Amino acid sequence: MKQLAITILFITVSSSLHAAVQNKVIEYKQGDQVLEGYLAWDDATTAPRPGVLVVHEWTGLGDYVKMRADKLAALGYVAFAADRRSWAAMLAFFDEVSKENLKGVHDGVQ
Repeated sequence: MKQLAITILFITVSSSLHAAVQNKVIEYKQGDQVLEGYLAWDDATTAPRPGVLVVHEWTGLGDYVKMRADKLAALGYVAFAADRRSWAAMLAFFDEVSKENLKGVHDGVQ
């Protein structure tokens, strides 16, 4: 029994040493707008796995969302973090918000 436990432990540890979370950027289109998504998976198995769609916060697809996709992949999921904003649209949005927030700030300042 002890030998069996050691063998199972060895197989588990050695197979997990070869496994690694892989990721890549995937370009896709929404209408005419080109967006980039982030796909993460663990290459330890080729068996079918459940998929998870990861949606970012209002600032767009960033490092935090990618890290979450990688963590989900390490748990055995295939994770796709979709970009719901293009960089151009996001920069235009930030520019507009900045202009709106700064209205009246310099009024009366000489």
